[in-house]
Amino acid sequence: MSQLKLLWELQSYVVELNDLTNKLETLNKKEEIKQIEIKLNEKEYDLVNKKTQLEVDEVKIQRYEQKLKQLAFNKEEIDQKLYSGQITNIKQLEQMEKESKDIKENMKNLENEMLDIMEEVDNLEKEINILEKEYNELSEEIEDAKNKNQELISSVKEGIKVKKNKIEEIQKEIDEDLLNKFNQLKQKKRKAVVEVVGDRCTGCHMNIPTSILSKIKSSDKIMYCDNCGRILYYNKEKS
Repeated sequence: MSQLKLLWELQSYVVELNDLTNKLETLNKKEEIKQIEIKLNEKEYDLVNKKTQLEVDEVKIQRYEQKLKQLAFNKEEIDQKLYSGQITNIKQLEQMEKESKDIKENMKNLENEMLDIMEEVDNLEKEINILEKEYNELSEEIEDAKNKNQELISSVKEGIKVKKNKIEEIQKEIDEDLLNKFNQLKQKKRKAVVEVVGDRCTGCHMNIPTSILSKIKSSDKIMYCDNCGRILYYNKEKS
């Protein structure tokens, strides 16, 4: 294989290695997993709040039930005295009737408030069930994402190893001075070898003089772009 083709092949592996290295860096950042973790934390926060509110409401219901029992007991005591026939004082009877009526009104208000809270409890339980389902789904999703991420990391690392080995093998076949020139260009231009398409350098997109273009197409001699200085490669298999 000619030095030019070796350089072109080397360039291809270097590009692939860079792509894999960038991919590994992205995978190591685990951005996808972090996004799922954010959603998971949000669901957990919502769950804690909903469950806390549910506990508060359940305590409220217990208190209301106790109050209702006490009010019912008080009303029963007053009603027993009212209808026992033992109290004959009109003012006292009117006062007791008023107390009985007030207790009944309080009981009605408490029952309405308790019904509202019970409805809220019912809604909270439904919301908690939905949140728990979503939380469990996200937990499974994040575990799956972690496993896939680790598999990809292992695969990319293996790919990097293969590319590095190929690069080392090709570098051994390239003339030392030419390899140094390649590395210098790669540092400055990112790509040291660029393909000629039509009559243009794909590195800087400038036209290549006809005399130079003719030599590039007819031989494997190392030729440089007059404009950007990159090594020019013409793929005869495409022509």
